[in-house]
Amino acid sequence: MRWQAERWMKARHVPVVFAHAPLFTLRMLPQLAAWHFRGSTLLTFPGLENEHKAFERYRNRRKRERVYL
Repeated sequence: MRWQAERWMKARHVPVVFAHAPLFTLRMLPQLAAWHFRGSTLLTFPGLENEHKAFERYRNRRKRERVYL
């Protein structure tokens, strides 16, 4: 549940950033969303996919990143 809450906490600043630099925000929004919602798919948001599967994808990705570093 912490992972799920952190995703949205990170995304709360997007409206302020958009007001400050709209072109930058529009250009970088796909990358920002990909970073903040890693492990999630489009099926995760409406609840069509289990959150546990998304969290497992996130954990596996982080595990691979740690091995790489």
